[in-house]
Amino acid sequence: MRSLEASRDGLVQALHEHLDLLEEATRSMAVLRASGNTKQEPVKSALEKLKANRDKISEHVNAIREVSLSDQEEDVREDIIALLGYYVEIAYINEKRLLLGVKDTLDIKEDLESLEKLKNSAELILKSLGYYKK
Repeated sequence: MRSLEASRDGLVQALHEHLDLLEEATRSMAVLRASGNTKQEPVKSALEKLKANRDKISEHVNAIREVSLSDQEEDVREDIIALLGYYVEIAYINEKRLLLGVKDTLDIKEDLESLEKLKNSAELILKSLGYYKK
């Protein structure tokens, strides 16, 4: 089992990558709209990269779920809370908005399902730490 610190650091990296990928996907969506929905390949490519990134984030979240967080140092728990809070409150919302923006053009059902599953996993961790009330 990987250490919590390694999962935390991997999550930081994956979330940073997520920001870049959202920007790329947003640009490719602009190209799609400007082309009258004919240039789908850049969006498909961007969505594939986002999916791979979502899988990385999910891997780190699952590793964090396997650790007893109550036994961890306060600063590590606070980092996890901040990172997962960011994911649930900002990254998830931005990715969902992006996906819904192409739902009439591309089949994104599986993407939305995996996105919801990941958000729910992150929320469970936050709830277990007493920092998420939804």
